[in-house]
Amino acid sequence: MTLFAIPFTCSLAVRFTLAREDVPHQLRWMRRFEHVLDDGAPFSVVNPKRRVPALFLDDGELLTEIPAVLAHLDQQTVQRSDVERRRVLEWCCYLATELHRPSLFLLFDPAAPVASRDDALARLLPPTLDHLASVLAERPVLVGDRPSVADDYLLWALTLLRIGHADRVPASLDAYRRRLTELPWASSTITSERAAYARAAS
Repeated sequence: MTLFAIPFTCSLAVRFTLAREDVPHQLRWMRRFEHVLDDGAPFSVVNPKRRVPALFLDDGELLTEIPAVLAHLDQQTVQRSDVERRRVLEWCCYLATELHRPSLFLLFDPAAPVASRDDALARLLPPTLDHLASVLAERPVLVGDRPSVADDYLLWALTLLRIGHADRVPASLDAYRRRLTELPWASSTITSERAAYARAAS
């Protein structure tokens, strides 16, 4: 399979999953805001939505949208009970609708109106982070006893907030981020992401 990604966007969550589960894959980078691949080819030929992550499966199917990509990888790589599977999907949808799109998308979009970013920071982000902090105060990960694709998604979000809004993250959530980041699959992926980001910025 082939993952199309942009450094430090939500495709990092997919990279966490692929690294943790040791899934063979190829990686193609897209240039942010230019909508072209690293070789200059238009990304719209691959994905008309012009968004990452986009995952080309081995059978030629293109899978897009972060909850769908993560749910597919979870189903293909991890054995779970039906209840756990539902909870993983539930958390992925929650993160997509309550954290990713309404808050992070605005906070890290340079074209977003300042008023919208301020509203996300003051009104939308705090209750979501507080809820996540309260949940993770009682358990080590979101579902089960080892990180899932939902944790990969949240780890990406907290990594992004660490870059731009570290003071907004509750201490317990930051401790969760640090604990996961110290795991080999996470630390090596973040190192790779930083290198790709530096190349793109040069």
